[in-house]
Amino acid sequence: MVRNAQASLEYLLMIALALIIGAIIISQLIGVKGYAKKAGETISAVNSRISSELSTIQENGT
Repeated sequence: MVRNAQASLEYLLMIALALIIGAIIISQLIGVKGYAKKAGETISAVNSRISSELSTIQENGT
């Protein structure tokens, strides 16, 4: 009876560890997406600013 209880406890600990590892992996993947999204927004903002500056220069130059 003691061995069955020990085996059950070991299985529960393995399942808990698997859930924790899964949560860590998912949080890391979401974090990477967040950084990629922020980088894309920054690139878009810089692109818009450069375009407006070039338009201003072109209007003033001709």
